[in-house]
Amino acid sequence: MSFGEIDIINGIAEHERAIIGVGSSYPATENPTGHPNAPSVLHISQSFRCQRGAHHNRWRNSASIKSFLLVAPRELTGGKLKYLERVTIPFGELWRRKFQDEKTLTYMFRDLPNMIEFGLSSAIYRPDIEYNGVAWMGWEFIFLAEWINTQSLLAYDTFNREDGNLDFSETLGPDGQCINALIWATRTGTIQVSSARTIATALTGNRAIATIPTSESNATIDIALTLGTGTAGLVLRYIDIDNYLYAIHNGTALQFYKRVDAIETLLVNTTITYVARASIRVVLDGANASVHYNDVEVGSTQSVSTASSGNHGIYFTDIDSTLGGFRVLP
Repeated sequence: MSFGEIDIINGIAEHERAIIGVGSSYPATENPTGHPNAPSVLHISQSFRCQRGAHHNRWRNSASIKSFLLVAPRELTGGKLKYLERVTIPFGELWRRKFQDEKTLTYMFRDLPNMIEFGLSSAIYRPDIEYNGVAWMGWEFIFLAEWINTQSLLAYDTFNREDGNLDFSETLGPDGQCINALIWATRTGTIQVSSARTIATALTGNRAIATIPTSESNATIDIALTLGTGTAGLVLRYIDIDNYLYAIHNGTALQFYKRVDAIETLLVNTTITYVARASIRVVLDGANASVHYNDVEVGSTQSVSTASSGNHGIYFTDIDSTLGGFRVLP
């Protein structure tokens, strides 16, 4: 599930509504078009920054969120400016206390688990906030937040377990994501776990295939390959032994095939330097598929079957290549 400024604004608004005297704190993207229910709080995300993390699709993000507290229109002063200031100025202290309160911060981090830093950065008394053509007396609060976004996973397996049968995939992703455990199904040949990698121990029809039942035919799938005497890589959208896609590296070129009714068509055959444990990645989107090797797209986008199968997995044509670090991302 994605996470961002809207989640943070909504978290801030929930706690602002608990401050005594606040009439309303509007959720993200719901600032009123007319006269707000004062005293009320409006929000904008004034800026953000993104920094690429170490993992594929892992980002360290930060944002500056502004809360504008509107207490009363200046046009209501009419000789009552001191009175309105006495009403408005104490809100600054209420905000500071609220967002330095241990319970508030505990709830913020509990409810927004992606967030790694959060705080009220500054508060400015404003007798001149313009909103919908009206000058308001109020406050401008700035919150700074930092969070990590990691793309969710449909399946993940490092094969870091006892040697033997494939069994179940893992339940915890590389960034702490919770994932359903899925059982591997051997489709042909025999494949086992060996030294935190997978290896075919027997071939049937010159190949060994195992898949995992994800919920998505449209996905990004990758695997790290160490080549032996034959080829190995990914199998995708597996329906049966006669219908699937597969991507392999043969030591010289990256190759991508579609197999339909037992007839194979070579779609991509591009020379690219083999690197031990580099990843083969395939991105499937409806009738389109692109293949990547060592984080470089290889060949052009190809037209493939739109079969709805979410069975993706591993493919071998030898008994000494190894595969590891299997992932399926939506």
